[in-house]
Amino acid sequence: KRQPLLLVSLDGLRAEYLQTWNTLIPVLDKLRNCGTSAPYMQAAFPSKTFPNHYTIVTGLYPESNGLI
Repeated sequence: KRQPLLLVSLDGLRAEYLQTWNTLIPVLDKLRNCGTSAPYMQAAFPSKTFPNHYTIVTGLYPESNGLI
């Protein structure tokens, strides 16, 4: 049986906030430490929710996946 996948996307949250405020958000810190994270991920342009989520899922930039 496959394990369920939980994808957490914090739209508009700068990565630095997770290091600066990690004591105030222990649940997110635990999720990051017990799971997988992408420390070098960069936002795609345009910096809108749906194009960025589609880029994460497909691995294609917006100009290649048709969501510009």
